[in-house]
Amino acid sequence: MNHFNNPKNPKRKCHNSHTTKKKGGGGVVKKMNFLVVKNKKIREEIKMKKSILSVAVISLMCLHTSSFAKNINIGTIEIGGGSTLSINSYESELENSPFENTTDTTILSADALYYVRPNLGVGATWYYSSTELSKNESGVQLTTETMTSVIGPMVSYNFSINEQTSLKASGAFLKVSGDDDNNQDKSGFGWNTGGKLSYFLNEHVSINGNLNYYSYAYEYDNYGQSVDFEESGFDFGIGLSVYLHH
Repeated sequence: MNHFNNPKNPKRKCHNSHTTKKKGGGGVVKKMNFLVVKNKKIREEIKMKKSILSVAVISLMCLHTSSFAKNINIGTIEIGGGSTLSINSYESELENSPFENTTDTTILSADALYYVRPNLGVGATWYYSSTELSKNESGVQLTTETMTSVIGPMVSYNFSINEQTSLKASGAFLKVSGDDDNNQDKSGFGWNTGGKLSYFLNEHVSINGNLNYYSYAYEYDNYGQSVDFEESGFDFGIGLSVYLHH
Protein backbone atom coordinates (compact mmCIF):
# COMPACT_ATOMS: atom_id res chain seq x y z
CA MET A 1 0.00 0.00 0.00
CA ASN A 2 1.26 3.47 -0.83
CA HIS A 3 1.25 5.60 2.32
CA PHE A 4 2.35 8.79 0.62
CA ASN A 5 0.17 11.57 2.09
CA ASN A 6 -2.18 8.92 3.42
CA PRO A 7 -4.68 10.61 5.76
CA LYS A 8 -5.00 7.35 7.69
CA ASN A 9 -1.34 7.57 8.74
CA PRO A 10 -0.85 11.19 9.80
CA LYS A 11 2.21 10.42 11.94
CA ARG A 12 4.01 8.42 9.32
CA LYS A 13 6.54 10.35 7.36
CA CYS A 14 7.09 9.80 3.71
CA HIS A 15 10.39 8.08 3.00
CA ASN A 16 10.02 7.50 -0.73
CA SER A 17 11.53 10.78 -1.80
CA HIS A 18 14.01 9.19 -4.12
CA THR A 19 17.64 10.06 -4.05
CA THR A 20 20.20 9.52 -6.66
CA LYS A 21 23.88 9.38 -6.15
CA LYS A 22 25.89 11.75 -8.14
CA LYS A 23 28.25 9.88 -10.45
CA GLY A 24 31.85 10.28 -9.57
CA GLY A 25 31.06 10.30 -5.89
CA GLY A 26 30.64 13.20 -3.56
CA GLY A 27 27.21 14.41 -2.28
CA VAL A 28 23.64 13.48 -2.83
CA VAL A 29 21.28 15.56 -4.90
CA LYS A 30 17.72 15.31 -3.80
CA LYS A 31 15.16 14.90 -6.50
CA MET A 32 12.63 16.83 -4.41
CA ASN A 33 14.60 20.05 -4.87
CA PHE A 34 14.47 19.55 -8.62
CA LEU A 35 10.69 19.08 -8.44
CA VAL A 36 10.28 22.26 -6.39
CA VAL A 37 12.28 24.25 -8.94
CA LYS A 38 10.36 22.66 -11.80
CA ASN A 39 6.98 23.42 -10.15
CA LYS A 40 8.03 27.05 -9.65
CA LYS A 41 8.90 27.38 -13.32
CA ILE A 42 5.55 25.84 -14.28
CA ARG A 43 3.71 28.34 -12.05
CA GLU A 44 5.61 31.24 -13.64
CA GLU A 45 4.79 29.94 -17.12
CA ILE A 46 1.08 29.62 -16.18
CA LYS A 47 1.12 33.14 -14.75
CA MET A 48 2.75 34.49 -17.94
CA LYS A 49 0.22 32.63 -20.11
CA LYS A 50 -2.65 34.11 -18.08
CA SER A 51 -1.21 37.60 -18.53
CA ILE A 52 -0.86 37.10 -22.29
CA LEU A 53 -4.40 35.72 -22.44
CA SER A 54 -5.74 38.72 -20.50
CA VAL A 55 -4.02 41.16 -22.86
CA ALA A 56 -5.37 39.25 -25.85
CA VAL A 57 -8.92 39.30 -24.47
CA ILE A 58 -8.75 43.06 -23.77
CA SER A 59 -7.35 43.67 -27.27
CA LEU A 60 -10.14 41.63 -28.83
CA MET A 61 -12.72 43.54 -26.80
CA CYS A 62 -11.30 46.86 -27.99
CA LEU A 63 -11.19 45.58 -31.57
CA HIS A 64 -14.77 44.32 -31.22
CA THR A 65 -15.92 47.70 -29.92
CA SER A 66 -14.18 49.67 -32.67
CA SER A 67 -15.38 47.35 -35.43
CA PHE A 68 -18.98 47.69 -34.26
CA ALA A 69 -18.85 51.49 -34.10
CA LYS A 70 -19.91 53.66 -37.03
CA ASN A 71 -17.46 56.52 -36.55
CA ILE A 72 -16.78 59.18 -39.18
CA ASN A 73 -13.11 60.03 -39.62
CA ILE A 74 -11.36 63.38 -40.04
CA GLY A 75 -11.41 64.61 -43.63
CA THR A 76 -14.66 62.88 -44.60
CA ILE A 77 -17.08 64.94 -46.68
CA GLU A 78 -20.79 64.23 -46.25
CA ILE A 79 -23.27 65.45 -48.86
CA GLY A 80 -26.93 64.87 -48.03
CA GLY A 81 -30.33 65.59 -49.50
CA GLY A 82 -33.97 64.87 -48.79
CA SER A 83 -37.58 65.84 -49.32
CA THR A 84 -40.75 66.32 -47.27
CA LEU A 85 -44.38 66.49 -48.35
CA SER A 86 -47.00 67.95 -45.99
CA ILE A 87 -50.74 68.29 -46.67
CA ASN A 88 -53.02 70.11 -44.22
CA SER A 89 -56.70 70.91 -44.45
CA TYR A 90 -59.00 72.86 -42.13
CA GLU A 91 -62.46 74.36 -42.22
CA SER A 92 -63.91 77.41 -40.50
CA GLU A 93 -66.96 79.60 -40.56
CA LEU A 94 -67.13 83.39 -40.37
CA GLU A 95 -70.47 85.25 -40.25
CA ASN A 96 -72.31 82.34 -41.84
CA SER A 97 -69.75 82.19 -44.65
CA PRO A 98 -68.03 78.81 -44.42
CA PHE A 99 -64.64 78.41 -46.04
CA GLU A 100 -62.12 75.60 -46.39
CA ASN A 101 -58.34 75.98 -46.57
CA THR A 102 -55.94 73.37 -47.87
CA THR A 103 -52.16 73.72 -47.81
CA ASP A 104 -49.74 71.53 -49.75
CA THR A 105 -46.10 72.00 -48.79
CA THR A 106 -43.11 70.45 -50.53
CA ILE A 107 -39.65 70.83 -49.01
CA LEU A 108 -36.34 70.03 -50.69
CA SER A 109 -33.26 70.07 -48.50
CA ALA A 110 -29.51 69.66 -48.87
CA ASP A 111 -26.49 69.92 -46.62
CA ALA A 112 -22.74 69.50 -46.85
CA LEU A 113 -20.37 68.75 -43.99
CA TYR A 114 -16.60 68.48 -43.62
CA TYR A 115 -15.45 66.48 -40.57
CA VAL A 116 -12.73 68.49 -38.86
CA ARG A 117 -12.51 66.01 -35.97
CA PRO A 118 -13.71 62.41 -35.59
CA ASN A 119 -17.53 62.56 -35.74
CA LEU A 120 -17.60 66.40 -35.69
CA GLY A 121 -18.65 68.05 -38.93
CA VAL A 122 -19.07 71.69 -39.94
CA GLY A 123 -20.66 72.99 -43.10
CA ALA A 124 -23.85 74.50 -44.48
CA THR A 125 -27.51 73.62 -44.88
CA TRP A 126 -30.11 74.78 -47.38
CA TYR A 127 -33.71 74.04 -48.08
CA TYR A 128 -36.43 75.31 -50.30
CA SER A 129 -40.13 75.05 -49.55
CA SER A 130 -43.13 75.69 -51.74
CA THR A 131 -46.54 76.06 -50.10
CA GLU A 132 -49.75 76.20 -52.06
CA LEU A 133 -52.72 77.62 -50.17
CA SER A 134 -56.14 76.86 -51.63
CA LYS A 135 -59.16 78.75 -50.28
CA ASN A 136 -62.72 77.79 -51.01
CA GLU A 137 -64.83 80.61 -49.59
CA SER A 138 -68.54 80.65 -50.40
CA GLY A 139 -67.93 78.70 -53.58
CA VAL A 140 -65.04 80.90 -54.73
CA GLN A 141 -61.71 79.10 -55.24
CA LEU A 142 -58.55 81.14 -54.51
CA THR A 143 -55.00 79.81 -54.75
CA THR A 144 -51.79 81.40 -53.47
CA GLU A 145 -48.29 79.96 -53.70
CA THR A 146 -45.51 80.96 -51.30
CA MET A 147 -41.84 80.15 -51.75
CA THR A 148 -39.30 80.17 -48.92
CA SER A 149 -35.53 79.68 -49.12
CA VAL A 150 -33.39 79.05 -46.03
CA ILE A 151 -29.59 78.82 -45.93
CA GLY A 152 -26.92 79.01 -43.23
CA PRO A 153 -23.95 77.45 -41.44
CA MET A 154 -24.44 74.29 -39.44
CA VAL A 155 -22.57 71.95 -37.11
CA SER A 156 -23.25 68.26 -36.59
CA TYR A 157 -21.98 65.51 -34.28
CA ASN A 158 -22.22 61.80 -35.01
CA PHE A 159 -23.12 59.39 -32.17
CA SER A 160 -22.43 55.78 -33.12
CA ILE A 161 -25.09 53.21 -32.20
CA ASN A 162 -23.66 50.12 -33.91
CA GLU A 163 -21.69 49.20 -37.03
CA GLN A 164 -24.53 50.21 -39.37
CA THR A 165 -26.48 52.87 -37.48
CA SER A 166 -25.69 56.28 -36.01
CA LEU A 167 -27.56 59.29 -34.67
CA LYS A 168 -26.45 62.79 -35.67
CA ALA A 169 -27.37 65.87 -33.67
CA SER A 170 -27.16 69.18 -35.52
CA GLY A 171 -27.87 72.87 -35.24
CA ALA A 172 -27.86 75.78 -37.70
CA PHE A 173 -28.21 79.57 -37.89
CA LEU A 174 -30.35 80.52 -40.88
CA LYS A 175 -31.07 83.36 -43.30
CA VAL A 176 -34.72 83.32 -44.39
CA SER A 177 -36.06 84.84 -47.60
CA GLY A 178 -39.00 84.29 -49.90
CA ASP A 179 -42.01 85.68 -51.73
CA ASP A 180 -45.39 84.67 -53.12
CA ASP A 181 -47.16 85.02 -56.43
CA ASN A 182 -48.54 88.40 -55.27
CA ASN A 183 -44.96 89.75 -55.06
CA GLN A 184 -45.08 89.95 -51.28
CA ASP A 185 -41.52 89.49 -50.00
CA LYS A 186 -40.26 88.28 -46.66
CA SER A 187 -36.79 88.28 -45.11
CA GLY A 188 -35.35 87.55 -41.70
CA PHE A 189 -33.35 85.09 -39.64
CA GLY A 190 -33.90 81.89 -37.71
CA TRP A 191 -32.37 78.71 -36.36
CA ASN A 192 -33.06 75.02 -36.24
CA THR A 193 -31.93 71.99 -34.30
CA GLY A 194 -32.65 68.33 -34.75
CA GLY A 195 -31.53 64.79 -35.22
CA LYS A 196 -30.78 62.48 -38.12
CA LEU A 197 -30.95 58.70 -37.80
CA SER A 198 -28.65 57.18 -40.41
CA TYR A 199 -28.59 53.57 -41.59
CA PHE A 200 -25.43 52.83 -43.57
CA LEU A 201 -25.86 50.65 -46.64
CA ASN A 202 -22.06 50.67 -47.02
CA GLU A 203 -19.12 52.94 -46.22
CA HIS A 204 -20.26 55.54 -48.76
CA VAL A 205 -24.09 55.72 -48.58
CA SER A 206 -26.65 56.01 -45.78
CA ILE A 207 -30.44 56.31 -45.64
CA ASN A 208 -31.56 59.05 -43.23
CA GLY A 209 -34.64 59.91 -41.25
CA ASN A 210 -34.69 63.58 -40.14
CA LEU A 211 -36.61 65.32 -37.39
CA ASN A 212 -36.02 69.06 -36.90
CA TYR A 213 -37.44 71.92 -34.89
CA TYR A 214 -37.23 75.34 -36.54
CA SER A 215 -37.96 78.92 -35.51
CA TYR A 216 -38.04 81.92 -37.88
CA ALA A 217 -38.62 85.63 -37.34
CA TYR A 218 -38.99 87.79 -40.43
CA GLU A 219 -40.69 90.82 -41.91
CA TYR A 220 -43.46 90.33 -44.41
CA ASP A 221 -44.23 92.95 -47.01
CA ASN A 222 -48.02 93.04 -47.03
CA TYR A 223 -48.87 95.38 -49.93
CA GLY A 224 -46.43 98.06 -48.83
CA GLN A 225 -46.86 97.52 -45.10
CA SER A 226 -44.15 95.75 -43.11
CA VAL A 227 -45.55 93.04 -40.85
CA ASP A 228 -43.47 91.18 -38.27
CA PHE A 229 -44.05 87.47 -38.48
CA GLU A 230 -42.85 84.50 -36.43
CA GLU A 231 -43.01 80.89 -37.50
CA SER A 232 -41.96 77.70 -35.71
CA GLY A 233 -42.67 74.01 -35.86
CA PHE A 234 -41.38 70.52 -36.60
CA ASP A 235 -40.62 68.86 -39.89
CA PHE A 236 -39.84 65.25 -40.67
CA GLY A 237 -38.32 63.83 -43.83
CA ILE A 238 -36.24 61.09 -45.38
CA GLY A 239 -33.14 61.34 -47.52
CA LEU A 240 -29.73 60.02 -48.52
CA SER A 241 -26.16 60.93 -47.64
CA VAL A 242 -23.00 60.25 -49.63
CA TYR A 243 -19.60 60.07 -47.85
CA LEU A 244 -16.37 60.90 -49.62
CA HIS A 245 -13.28 59.54 -47.86
CA HIS A 246 -9.67 60.60 -48.36
